[in-house]
Amino acid sequence: MCQYETILAEQSSTRYISSCEHGTVHVMWDGLGLHLRKERFHALADETQKALRELHASIGQHAPHYWFRLRVNTVVLGIPYGEFVRFVALLSQARLQMEVSSAMDASEFGPAIGRIHSAPASFCAN
Repeated sequence: MCQYETILAEQSSTRYISSCEHGTVHVMWDGLGLHLRKERFHALADETQKALRELHASIGQHAPHYWFRLRVNTVVLGIPYGEFVRFVALLSQARLQMEVSSAMDASEFGPAIGRIHSAPASFCAN
């Protein structure tokens, strides 16, 4: 069980991404939790950004009636366009924070410490 989480990105108390001491990335979205290894998180971020770019290239930035189907393993979710844009933004923000933290860890200043939640996470992929 995880002992701490570092918040990487947050849109609200029910929409945030954190990482724990095991290296698992916890994506929380309105009560749904995805607990992914870093490689899977990066793959998710890549694929969602690609899907959004492809839609924008084909029809432009305004697509209020479109829905995205997000499949993670055997779970498939339908996400309306506006919510999907916010989801992709959250993933991008977390990825950027991971890169910054990684760069700081490798610097002469030592490990980066983000904002920490004291409540243990109940699920961990590792």
